[in-house]
Amino acid sequence: RTHADWRPQEVSNLFWALSKLQVGMKPNLEAVMVMVAEEKAPEFTAQGLANITWAIGRSKILVEYEFWQAIQESAEEIIDTFDAQNLSNLIWGFAQFSIVLNPSFLLAFQKQALVVAPTFTCKGLGMLLW
Repeated sequence: RTHADWRPQEVSNLFWALSKLQVGMKPNLEAVMVMVAEEKAPEFTAQGLANITWAIGRSKILVEYEFWQAIQESAEEIIDTFDAQNLSNLIWGFAQFSIVLNPSFLLAFQKQALVVAPTFTCKGLGMLLW
């Protein structure tokens, strides 16, 4: 199979696992994974988008601004499916790079955060306020 055949969950899981294990990626693998994630961003679930954003933030993988735009646009489309953990992981990943959020995404994010507010853990709130 080629990278074009990778399913969104496979990409998300690979980013998460490599970051969790603190295994560095070779630059060309990193570039391909970022490219595939950007292309498939509209296909990801809330957890997939959150996992990728968290993993990139944790691994300090430098990506282009267009990548962050694609993630924001995709997340905004499905923001009502994000739970507390997904929201905190997503925003923490953005914060690691001081990403300036689109106003429409930020508004949608804030509304969803209020919806799921009672379910935030202390750690999740900390990541949200980071």
